[in-house]
Amino acid sequence: LKSRCALADTPGLMDTPALTERCFQELERSDLAVMVLSAVKLFSDEERAAARRVQDTLSGNLVFIINRLDLVEEEDREDVLGWARASLEGYGNALIGCPTIFATEARGALEARKSGQQQDSAIAGLHAFERWLEGLLQSPAAEKLVTRSRLSSLEYALARARSVLQANLAEAQQSAAELERQETAALAQRQRQFKREIEEATRALSAFKDHLW
Repeated sequence: LKSRCALADTPGLMDTPALTERCFQELERSDLAVMVLSAVKLFSDEERAAARRVQDTLSGNLVFIINRLDLVEEEDREDVLGWARASLEGYGNALIGCPTIFATEARGALEARKSGQQQDSAIAGLHAFERWLEGLLQSPAAEKLVTRSRLSSLEYALARARSVLQANLAEAQQSAAELERQETAALAQRQRQFKREIEEATRALSAFKDHLW
C-alpha cells in the first residue's frame, strides 16, 4: 500500500485451530487490525473472544467492517449497525476511535468498481474505509499508532512469557515438594528399618548373653 505499508489478508479466525493460531501470529507482527464481521451473524462468542485478544495485543489498534449488509432487509440495517456499535463499544482507542466501524457490501462494491460505477451505494462504505485508512496513514497519528502496537505486542509477549514461566515455576515447585515428600517418606522408612534392626540385634544379643550364662 501507500506509505510503505503492507496489507496481510489472514485466514479465517475460526476455520481451524491451526489457522486461528497462524492468524494471531500474523497479528502480533501487525500495527493495525481490520476485523470483518458478517451483518447476518454478527459478533459471535468466538469473534468476541478473538476481538478481545486482538484488542489486548495491539493496544486497541482495531477497526471493524460490517460486511454483507445487502443481505439484511433495508429497514433493519440501521438497527443492525446500532446493535453493532453498542456491542463493540470499548474496542479501539483514542487514536482511531472507540469503536471505528464501516458498513460495506463487498460483492456489490466489487461489481460496481468493475463496471466503473463509483457512485453506487454499495461502494460507499468501501470508499469511506479507503479514505479513512489513507488519511490515517498520512497523518502524524500513524507513527503513534505503530509505537503503540509495537509496545503493546512486546508487553503481550512478556505477559505470555511471564505466564509460561510462572506455570513452569509452579510445576517445578510441585515436583520439588513431591520429591521432598518422597525423600521424607524414604527417610522415615529407613529409620523404621534401622530401628527394627537395632531391636532384632538387641534381642539377639540378649539371647546370646542368656546362652553364655
